[in-house]
Amino acid sequence: MPVLALLLAVTIDGTICRMNRGVDRIILDGDSGSRLRVAVGKVPLSFKGHAYDRVDLRPGDRVRLVARRTEDHLVARSLEVTMRVDDQLVDSFFRSHRPITGRFARREGKKEIFSIHLPQRRFVRVDAKGATGPDGHVPVRVVSFRPGDLLELHGRWETTDLFRAASINVLTDYEPSFCRNQARRGEYSTETQMRESDERSFLDKAGD
Repeated sequence: MPVLALLLAVTIDGTICRMNRGVDRIILDGDSGSRLRVAVGKVPLSFKGHAYDRVDLRPGDRVRLVARRTEDHLVARSLEVTMRVDDQLVDSFFRSHRPITGRFARREGKKEIFSIHLPQRRFVRVDAKGATGPDGHVPVRVVSFRPGDLLELHGRWETTDLFRAASINVLTDYEPSFCRNQARRGEYSTETQMRESDERSFLDKAGD
């Protein structure tokens, strides 16, 4: 990286609060207390010194960002994952009782079967026939999912590569409660609505 670019770059530690389907734009809660909009683009990601697949990023992940400032957001030069949200959770002892989380890849024809992208570049098939939403009542339809949607699935493994979903929760717009509460502290409801709408507009943009 050129010397001038290094001088203009800022290094920030923080927590990912929101992200888009392409995982190329994020909202970061900086440790300094600032809520930041970051265009990640296609910069390489790392974790413990190794390359890290961006689709494995989750809200709640801790990161260290090196970026340059623009008028209204940051443009990443590098992004290092310092703690994954999975490292902070206590899993069930039994694999069949543990939810799986991944990104929707594609639907198989017109069936309620689809493939999901799990961490470490693993793809598995999901049979969603009869699956409901998190409330346990409203059935889900695979046709409503979009590529890149972050999904949490509860159910059981039929084989090592086929998961039968009992319920599916769409986490694409999920934001950890500690992020949301921190951001809303001191805001009026109208201010919260405007900020969240502006953040969504930023996340939905392409480029950088």
